Amino acid sequence: MSKVEERVPEKHLDAASLLTRDSMIHLSQLLATIRTKEELQLFVRNQLFSLVSFKEGLVCIFDKTTENYNPFFASHSFEQLSFDEQLWHATLARESKAINEAVDRSELQGNLFTFNMFEQLVVDGHFAEISMDHLVLVGCRLQMGDHLVGLLCLVLNKSQYHASYAEKMLAWISGHLTTVLANILAAEQLQRREYEQRALLAISNDFAAIKNSGDFLDIVNLKLKKLFDFSHSVLSLITEDGKYLYPYIFDPKNPNISHRLYEGAIKLKFSTNYHIFKEPLDTGDVLVYSVDELMKDKDAPVFIKINHDNKMKEMAVLALGTEGSYTGFIQFWTRVEGTFSPSCLDIIRSVSQQLAIALSNLLAKDKIAEQLAEIELYKRKLEEQNISLQEELSAQYRYSEIVGEGKAIKSVFNAIGQVASSDSTVLIAGETGTGKELIAKEIHNRSKRSAKLMVKINCAAIPLNLIESELFGHEKGSFTGAGERKLGKFELANGGTLFLDEVGEMPMEVQSKLLRVLQEREIERVGANFPIPIDVRIIAATNRNLLHEVTAGNFRADLYYRLNVFPINVPPLRERKEDIPILVEHFLDKHAKKIGKKLVGVSREVLRKFRDYDWPGNVRELEHVIERSILMASQALITEAYLPDRHLDKIVSQPSELSSTLTHEMHQITQVLRSCGGKVSGPGGAAELLGIPPSTLFSKLKRLGIKRNYAL
Repeated sequence: MSKVEERVPEKHLDAASLLTRDSMIHLSQLLATIRTKEELQLFVRNQLFSLVSFKEGLVCIFDKTTENYNPFFASHSFEQLSFDEQLWHATLARESKAINEAVDRSELQGNLFTFNMFEQLVVDGHFAEISMDHLVLVGCRLQMGDHLVGLLCLVLNKSQYHASYAEKMLAWISGHLTTVLANILAAEQLQRREYEQRALLAISNDFAAIKNSGDFLDIVNLKLKKLFDFSHSVLSLITEDGKYLYPYIFDPKNPNISHRLYEGAIKLKFSTNYHIFKEPLDTGDVLVYSVDELMKDKDAPVFIKINHDNKMKEMAVLALGTEGSYTGFIQFWTRVEGTFSPSCLDIIRSVSQQLAIALSNLLAKDKIAEQLAEIELYKRKLEEQNISLQEELSAQYRYSEIVGEGKAIKSVFNAIGQVASSDSTVLIAGETGTGKELIAKEIHNRSKRSAKLMVKINCAAIPLNLIESELFGHEKGSFTGAGERKLGKFELANGGTLFLDEVGEMPMEVQSKLLRVLQEREIERVGANFPIPIDVRIIAATNRNLLHEVTAGNFRADLYYRLNVFPINVPPLRERKEDIPILVEHFLDKHAKKIGKKLVGVSREVLRKFRDYDWPGNVRELEHVIERSILMASQALITEAYLPDRHLDKIVSQPSELSSTLTHEMHQITQVLRSCGGKVSGPGGAAELLGIPPSTLFSKLKRLGIKRNYAL
């Protein structure tokens, strides 16, 4: 038993019977010096404990907005509590209304909360969690006139409780404590406001200087959270039509990331007509919603469920911008009910202007970055177009123009004239060396696309694993070796013409993607998940009978009919021998100038031999023979026709000069190629039969000198 308890008989009715006038003055002076929460806590623990022996002293402050008592501090006296302090605080806050009603009904001094009243509250069902077996609760409201400041409660042992003394002592000291507590709260509020003003000024400066979403998150998480506590925030953008919003900046450390629905939710758009967004738009103010209540909505967005599953209790929403010109929303989420107090909402309103400006700055920076990226993209596109042009200009084209006067070639001229001015797809069929590329260039040059590029891709010369990338381009990192973004032939040819040479060699898996491009008029780069619209005219060429390939299952029928809109069949040279004299003259003039010889022509015997020869290599072979003849000529008139020996079967290297292993390999590849009809890649191709990748087989063909007719 304490000294106070030893000196206090139960018959004492007031504090004055124990305290001398000097003691009361000393306590009053001591109370007057208290300026901080810690000093008041020390006074309760020491001085008040010396007057009234208690197990615990609790001071709560009254929140006039919620009309609840909220814990301010506990004295943490020398004796250990026999009940859960946190439970007591929660119960006290929840039963604030019952306490006030009980005190108002008392006949004692209006602010006292007596032991008998506490017993009655327990009987009525309040404070059910707190045991009454050994404890007594007394207290008083700390009130100045009509202004309720807080509550002082003392927990005592029943055996040591002297009711009249304890209650009278509290009645005497309550006025002093009320003044002290009110001054402390006023000082804290003033300090809080000064701190908030300084912090808001710093935040305003920080928001004005943000450069990216990382800066934004740093300000929100490191500085705004010091002004009011919340779990995480989400910044959303409103679509241009104002109908939807979608996540723009969300904290990568927020607790929702591990939720199974999170990845899908951040890719969705949500209607601005849903009330938690429509109401902030209509009012222009920050509004608070209970997550539990929102879960009752049948049309609640999925992000409500995600936050509910992660124990979020409240969400504050603010529309950013000005009336009629809102650009987005900021959402703050918390697991603690009552976090968004009026003072907290005032802080959010205070930073709303800065948040809106920050969002506008971010969007402007994004737009600038997007424009710079587009500029860089166009720059690279122009560079690649320039490279393509340089390649075309430097290439040794076999013809400078289409040469011929016969009936067969005139039918080709007529076809070019009919189709050139349109955007129709053209399929040029003809044997190797007949000039299919030259005809494609003539169609392009006569078209309305002539100011743009005609981009060529040889479908047989590109390895299978690269042809899709060559056609459609690829994103950086989309596959091993993709060190940067690359534009495909379709994008390079945008606005112009794409010439698909040897289209019959295109693998089946790429055929399906080409068909989709022709149907949808858009492409997707390898590794990208967004379409790119294109405006390209397609001219395809083949030395195969594509209809036979369709029947054999080597070429898609639907693609064939897409390409075969306007077919042009180029006749082989053996069917237009009447053009041989004019072709000979043309090639003599072209190559004689380049070689530096002056020639007058070829003899009649040479011209006769040219007419008698079948020209399996067509016009290209004729050009090569003329060039060889010019080089071999020793006089102004060419009198010797250097035609291939038909009996050598176009051998390019003598087997005797090769090792037996290479000879065997060449023979094996040649036999397989012949059995496949010359097909290299795809189902039934030579690469498949040989069990090697098509790219490897192409390398072997080049290394071993096996020509495109696939004979040694």
